[in-house]
Amino acid sequence: MIICKCRNISDKDVKSYLQRQDEKVRPKEIKDACARQNCEECHNCACKFSMMAKEHNAKVMVRDLGKALTPSRNKDTLPA
Repeated sequence: MIICKCRNISDKDVKSYLQRQDEKVRPKEIKDACARQNCEECHNCACKFSMMAKEHNAKVMVRDLGKALTPSRNKDTLPA
């Protein structure tokens, strides 16, 4: 589905970009980048970009939290 008509960006394009990002992304930066376009439909897609970025950030936060809570195995200790 095309999200941004003025730049012909689809949801697949955004998803593939977000999958390549290991860190959180800033929805405001995506929104501001969209707002700089000079077209009649400008800024209509910003809320969709923002929503996708927030979903990505939530997944990154859960992933990082899971890594932080997973105990590392010390090779010098015996398993219980």
